[in-house]
Amino acid sequence: GLYSIVESVDKTFLANNIDDGEGHLFKYDYNPDDKPWYFTDKGSDPIQYVPHPFKPETHEDDPQPEKIVEFVRIVNNDSDAVWRGNLDPYIDWDNFLRHIAIENVLSDQDGFNGDYGMNNFYFYRKHNSNKFLWIPWDKSEAFKNGPEQTIWHNFLDGVPDRRNRLSGRAMTSPDLQTKYLDLLIEVANSLSQLDP
Repeated sequence: GLYSIVESVDKTFLANNIDDGEGHLFKYDYNPDDKPWYFTDKGSDPIQYVPHPFKPETHEDDPQPEKIVEFVRIVNNDSDAVWRGNLDPYIDWDNFLRHIAIENVLSDQDGFNGDYGMNNFYFYRKHNSNKFLWIPWDKSEAFKNGPEQTIWHNFLDGVPDRRNRLSGRAMTSPDLQTKYLDLLIEVANSLSQLDP
């Protein structure tokens, strides 16, 4: 038969795969009646980010939402001259670019650069660090957009006010764009590889 195995994203998962599991884990909690969000600036009030749409899964009593507020502020408001240097302490670029490359190769219409705004990921700030990681979740809409989906889907193409600000801003750095393109090729090639 056909079986599905789901591994919960929790402290055990984090400890087994990332670090000691003591960091700040958030589930991006998108509800059907929510207005789509494209990583635009929601302002400086942490309540705009936590507990919704970023639902704390660890450290519920001290989620430290100001780190997310600052991350989003830099992406949207810092000048071209300084945004990258200011954002680097908050993001693992390899993790992020791999995440969006995989979703794009899978033609996932309901992911970080989805057709309905962002969805289906966990956001993890590592223990004793400001650096955030993306953890994928729920790929039930994979392959829905088909092979006609462009490699810039919803961050360099499509309706401008519905483009993801973080993905789009990343592509303004030549080294990040090159890394993204390399990862697309790597991910696409991996689909045809067989385990020995």
